[in-house]
Amino acid sequence: MKTKKSGFTLAEVLITLGIVGVVAAMTLPTVINKINFYVLKQQFKKVYNTYSNALVKVYAENGVVFDCYYADNTDSERYTHNSQCKEFTESFLRQLNVIQKCESNAYQKGCIPKYKGVDSIYKDQHNGQELDNTDCSGFWENNILNRNTAYVLKDGTIIVSYAKLNTKLFLVDINGHKKPNKWGHDLFVFSIYGDSKRVYLGFTDSKGGCTPVEDNGYSTKEMIEEIYRK
Repeated sequence: MKTKKSGFTLAEVLITLGIVGVVAAMTLPTVINKINFYVLKQQFKKVYNTYSNALVKVYAENGVVFDCYYADNTDSERYTHNSQCKEFTESFLRQLNVIQKCESNAYQKGCIPKYKGVDSIYKDQHNGQELDNTDCSGFWENNILNRNTAYVLKDGTIIVSYAKLNTKLFLVDINGHKKPNKWGHDLFVFSIYGDSKRVYLGFTDSKGGCTPVEDNGYSTKEMIEEIYRK
C-alpha cells in the first residue's frame, strides 16, 4: 500500500525565507537601537554613581563642603561660590583616579578625541548660522580642544572642565576615546549643585544653552531620569 509523502516545495521555502528576511530587516534596526540605548544607559549609570560617590567621599575625607558649587536655593547666590574650587577639584579628582592631565591643547596632546563645541553644534542645527552670544564660550569648540583642562581617568572616562572653572561644571565622555564622541550620545554635561551642608551631581538645563544635544541624543536630565525609572 503506497502512502503519499507531503512536504514543502522549493518555491514555498524561498517565499517563507523571503518573508522572514523582510520582517527581520524591518525589526532589526529597532532591536539594535534598543541594545545600544541599554549599553548607553548602563555606562551613564556607572559614571553617575561613581562621580556621585566621589562627592560623598570628598565630604567624608575633609569634613566640610568646599565653597565650589552652584547654589540651588537662590538665584542671587547661584554663581558666587567659587572661593575653594582649587581645593575641591584636587580632592574630587583624587577620588576618581586621574592618569593623565592636559591643562591646554588637550586634543593635540591626545587627552581627548575631536569634539564639537556649543558653537559648532549650533551652527550645524541652524543652517550655518553663527552663535551670536558668548554665554557658553567655555564650551566652544576651540576652547574644548585647545584651552580647557582635560583629565583622563583610569576607568577610561574623560572630564573636560568648563573654561577654568575646574570641576564645578564639566563635560564627561562616558566611554572615553571610543566613538561616537557626540553630545547626548556619550558626552554629557554635569554640574556640582548644593549649599553649605551638601553637594550633589546635577545638570544645568535639559537641552540647549551650554548643554546642546546632537541629533537623536539625550540630555543629562533625560538620562538621570531614565536610570531612576523603574
